[in-house]
Amino acid sequence: MLRVQCRLPDPPVGFDLKEEVFQSKDLNVQPQSDTYTIEPDGSLWLTYSYSLKACHVAYPFDGDVDFYTSIGKSVKDPDYVWLEYRATFEKGKMISIRRLYDAG
Repeated sequence: MLRVQCRLPDPPVGFDLKEEVFQSKDLNVQPQSDTYTIEPDGSLWLTYSYSLKACHVAYPFDGDVDFYTSIGKSVKDPDYVWLEYRATFEKGKMISIRRLYDAG
């Protein structure tokens, strides 16, 4: 999972996306154990469990990360929103972010 603590561009009106958890297939995420976080300063961090201890380390990633989430229970829900973003990183620091696609 990916937690985004930075300000996202073009958020839908009325949504606080800092409370949302995003998914991505662009990072080596182990289900239910690894969490990546984009901090307010744009740095990328990895939190993982090792020998029953939580470790929080800077993650020196280079490249693009596409991440997405949906808000609402189903596409038939009138309040349903699909959000997709792309963040570009150099040495673990976000250098750009943009909204790719939204439907809702």
